[in-house]
Parts: sequence; structure tokens; C-alpha cells
Amino acid sequence: MNEIKKSLIRQFAEKAKPGSINLGLGQLEFPLPEEVKAAGIKAFQEGFTKYSPNAGFLELRQAIAEDANVSRKTNYTSENIVVNAGVEQALFATLFCTINSGDKVVIPEPAYPAYAAILAMLGAKVVNLPLTETFELDLQKTEEATKGAKAIILNFPTNPTGQIMSKKHAEELTKIAEKNKCLIITDEIYFNLYYEEMSVSPATFSQNAIILDGISKRASATGLRIGWTIAPKELVPSLEAANQYMLTCATSVSQKAALAAVTKNDFEAGFRKELKKQRDAMYDEFQKWGVGKGIKPKGAFYFFPDLSELGSSLELAEKIIANGVTVIPGDAFGPSGKGHIRLSFAAPEKKIGEAMKIIREVIV
Repeated sequence: MNEIKKSLIRQFAEKAKPGSINLGLGQLEFPLPEEVKAAGIKAFQEGFTKYSPNAGFLELRQAIAEDANVSRKTNYTSENIVVNAGVEQALFATLFCTINSGDKVVIPEPAYPAYAAILAMLGAKVVNLPLTETFELDLQKTEEATKGAKAIILNFPTNPTGQIMSKKHAEELTKIAEKNKCLIITDEIYFNLYYEEMSVSPATFSQNAIILDGISKRASATGLRIGWTIAPKELVPSLEAANQYMLTCATSVSQKAALAAVTKNDFEAGFRKELKKQRDAMYDEFQKWGVGKGIKPKGAFYFFPDLSELGSSLELAEKIIANGVTVIPGDAFGPSGKGHIRLSFAAPEKKIGEAMKIIREVIV
């Protein structure tokens, strides 16, 4: 644990001056939807302040299964679901239950830094698999990297790139994983945040894939700390036991709020509409900079331009933060992130415009 440090995401977010425009942390700025808030308040009033089952309330697990079956064309039941205290804890529990010290695990990158950090805690060997220039999987390199690997950890739509997974790639990946006897762990916390088209889950084509998802992003509910694991039934008892000894159960009141987020989710279309406008405002302003290369994100709420022609992304991020805009250097997301910066377009459109003009003045 002495080798495990606070992520560069947090380190750079904490450098921000008071009053800075936040294009840094991965959190929507929309208020909690009224139906979700009302469900949480009602749960308090009705006394849902005791333990839930270790795997979570049955009603929520049923709703999660039904929601996944509609969006991923799967056939899950409540018996496939364990409710966690956010996807970060779901990820830790899943890796704790499936990865042994010395196991080889593939991480396509740039990638969210928690994957490598948790694997380091477990003594696993991380194999970085660089994504293509368009931030997609190179299937040939994926097949080679997953030989002898225990698992591959995916994240589409991706943090930090906003790329989605195509149906062809999802289907081919599952064939590769089956051939190489490699477990697919797919972090789909941004699955419901898409613009022109949805990402396709590998779980659509494989009964052995493990999905990690939750309400933090889709319902602007990061502080409620509700995520879940959707797994093959034979793995669920281990995941449930891990939950028991890690946290007993996810917060009961938050589970009731999460039920509303999953079943009364009309607000999601409004979130996507606003985020699309904010994405376009950011991308259009970037086009005026005259430097760097950027791919318009198709999901999540991050833009990841390559500014390597201007030098170190660590130094660029420091300079931008010093001028009142919080950004994250691409180095936070692995070797392939160097030279990039991550910009969140979760901020209001007006703030995005102001921030992008400041960045332009600072770096161009």
C-alpha cells in the first residue's frame, strides 16, 4: 500500500484555486432529479434506515436486471445482481473475487486509473493495451494481449475519451475472450450517457461478462454511492460475501432512491440533450484554437484532445489551472494519455465557453 498514491485526477483537482471553472472532476452538475430525491426522502420518513440484504433489496435488483435486459438485450434476473456502494467498490469486490496475485490483467488505455491501482493492491500484473488513434480496440492486438490473461477490464463509453464500443467490436471481443479463456469485466457507468448512438455491451454476446454500473453518472447522484455488479450466477455468492465483509450492505435509503433512478428515468433524455449542447460548444470552441487534434466524443462527458505539439500535458495542466480552469493531464490515464488533457463538458454551456477561451489564451 505504500506504493499506492492518490490519483493524478484528484491531485490536479485539488490544485484548483477558489472560484475556478471546473472542467476537471467527473461529475454532472445537474441537480438530483426530483423523483430520485423524493424517493430518498420517503425512504427516510418510512424508516428505511436499517440493514438491507448483503446483495441489496430484491426490488432494486429486479429493476436493475430488467433495465439491463432492455438496454443490452440480455436475460438477467435478480439472482445475477449485487448492489454495491458505487462502481468503485463494485470494481474492487469483483477483482477481489476473481484475480489472484500474479494473474495477468489487460487494461486498454488511456484508462481510468483505479483499475491499475486496485490490481496493484492485489498483486496482479497489468498489461497496458494502447487503444487506436480513434480510441477504439485494435482487435488483433487485443487477441495477442489476452493470451494467458485472467481478465480484460473495459470501459465504454470511455473515461477519458468518450468513445463508445461498436456492435462489431463487442461481438468480436467476446469471441477473442472465449478463445483465450479471458474474463471480460466491463465498466459501463457511462452507458446511459450517449449522443448519436449507444455503446454496445460485450454482455450482449457473452453470458460470462461482468457488468459494473450504477446511478452516479446517469442520475447525477455521485454522493448517493450506489452501483451494482451484474455477474454469472455462480460468481454472485462470492460477490455477496465480499460485500458482507467490506461494507455489510449498500445504504438502504440510497437504494430506495436508486430504484426511482432506474424505474423513473425520463430525466435521462434531458440530461443527454443538455450534455450534447455542452459537448458541441466545447468541441466547436476547440476547433478555433488552431492547435492539437481532437475526436468528438460519442458518450460520457469528456473531451480528450491531443496537445502534445505544445509540450508536456502535466505542465500544460499546471499552467491552465493557475489561470482559473481545472483540467486533468492525460498522464493520469496511462502512457497513451501523455500529451493529452481531459476536459469535462459537464459544466454549464456558458462556463464552458469562458473556460475554453481562457485555455486558448494560456496555451496558444
